[in-house]
Amino acid sequence: MKRFLTTAKLRCGAIGMLIVLFVGSCKKEGDAFSSPDASISFYNASEYLRAVLQNSARSHILIDSPGMVYQGTTYYSPGFSDNYYLLQFPNTYFNSSQSQPWVQYMRLQPGTHTIELTDTSGKNPLHATWAKLQTALPTSVYFTDSVGFFRSLILRDTLMRNDSAFQLRLITLSPDAGKVYFTINGQKATGFPDSAKYRQATNFLQWPGSTPKRLILKFYNTGDTSNVIAKSFVDAAPGHAYNLILKGYKGGRWMRDPYTGKFIIFNAGLSVAVTQNF
Repeated sequence: MKRFLTTAKLRCGAIGMLIVLFVGSCKKEGDAFSSPDASISFYNASEYLRAVLQNSARSHILIDSPGMVYQGTTYYSPGFSDNYYLLQFPNTYFNSSQSQPWVQYMRLQPGTHTIELTDTSGKNPLHATWAKLQTALPTSVYFTDSVGFFRSLILRDTLMRNDSAFQLRLITLSPDAGKVYFTINGQKATGFPDSAKYRQATNFLQWPGSTPKRLILKFYNTGDTSNVIAKSFVDAAPGHAYNLILKGYKGGRWMRDPYTGKFIIFNAGLSVAVTQNF
């Protein structure tokens, strides 16, 4: 009986210790999350990557793992899907099927992070870069390529809200479109560049409007006022922000895939993707 009581006391003591440890660990976990995280999103504007994804499930984005290869479960890694609509990460099928999908973000600790985009095997690096993240300053990384030569564009997704205007940002990611400008509902987009070029992006600029409105976008080469090279639209609401992403090839291109040896053909055809930030 005495032994039983002693054992019971030990068990109670052990349980008490576990409770203390559990509470302590929860407190530490809570303390860790008490510091606001930074946020980041990724966008695939690469025609090469989109082409190879048609025959594979997913590409991978390695964060703070320079020189490593992907190991793990596909569903838990940042990356891009073979579904044409899933050009962003993180994202959902429902969000991606919208004409203007909202930009979503994953959380990371503030600080400088290395970012490496790999092919669908997770072993071959396509592009490496880095991003310095800060609390309350959302950041987006845009991946692009010119017949397999990869580049990236890292942008801060910040804006000053104005409920009597639409916020628009131009991002030019077409390697061969040349210098471009665009019009909004037939008017030249005042305040935007007259000759935007590859890998150039503006800040969020204001276009006046106090009620919801459809904005018809038409893109032209600089100096040409008659030949529309790409077009799209934005169902804009005052106070909100939108990215206008020009991508694709104006002329046809082809390349040999360095990893498979197969030829990849890129058809001519520029497009304008629209995403919504706020």
